Amino acid sequence: MTIEYDLTASNRTGLNERLDRLDPTVIWHVSVKPKKSKRSSEQNSRYWKLLTDFGKHLGYGSDEMHDICRFKFLRNAIEIEGEKFPLLKTTTKLTTAQMVDYQDAIERWAASMGFVFDDV
Repeated sequence: MTIEYDLTASNRTGLNERLDRLDPTVIWHVSVKPKKSKRSSEQNSRYWKLLTDFGKHLGYGSDEMHDICRFKFLRNAIEIEGEKFPLLKTTTKLTTAQMVDYQDAIERWAASMGFVFDDV
């Protein structure tokens, strides 16, 4: 059983009630961390418009541009026995601030290739 709960000052009692209903014979692991706001639906719409328009400029589709931009800006690597494997971060887990930075990076890169994004 997993309890996911967005704790605020006004709903602490509800969490306490849910915790009180847990089986007391079981050892439970509890972790509390600040909630990070994920990208907004407005950011998501803007992102896909950016990818679509930039992709048209380069001759690629939005899905291809999504992968290209993730590879360029959201790539990490792990090494196993001397071999490196690229890992691409998913955009769905970016916070609103990270999404702003990511889109800014794409726009700077696009501008270096003569594309200026008009998000109006």
